[in-house]
Amino acid sequence: GNITAEKAYYTVYITGTDFSGTINIKCDGTQIDTFTFSTVIPEFNRALSLSSARIANRASIEFENCTGKISSVAIKFDELAESQKKRFNSVTLTYTGTPEVIVKVDSVTKISATTLSNPGSDNTSNSTLYFPAMTEGFLPHVVTEETESSRVSGYVFDAEVI
Repeated sequence: GNITAEKAYYTVYITGTDFSGTINIKCDGTQIDTFTFSTVIPEFNRALSLSSARIANRASIEFENCTGKISSVAIKFDELAESQKKRFNSVTLTYTGTPEVIVKVDSVTKISATTLSNPGSDNTSNSTLYFPAMTEGFLPHVVTEETESSRVSGYVFDAEVI
């Protein structure tokens, strides 16, 4: 994106093999989140949710004391110029396993830690979580800690522009 435009950063996606080490996420040069994987993960494929949506011009990823190979790094973000205030009704999540999710709007927890029900071995399921009435804001953000057996593969917010 445009390096001079302000953006909202949400999630870092990293894939690799035989990975272990520490991943530091920085926004505008300031470290905001750290993820440590102390044991080697043969097929590393993770979405690292930032603790809150972060507003910045640029984001960077720092790998510290790592082993293995990284094959791709991607960052989910929205340009703030395109952001509009919305009223949020619900979020529908697609997942496997039993991930625990927290949903924030403008860095404030609106749906507290919720463990999604297990759809069974190797199955994918959908679950809809509802926001408190009249939840309004600009930046919705799903926070979850993925494991090899529990992960959120997608989500869609039901919201209307106000």
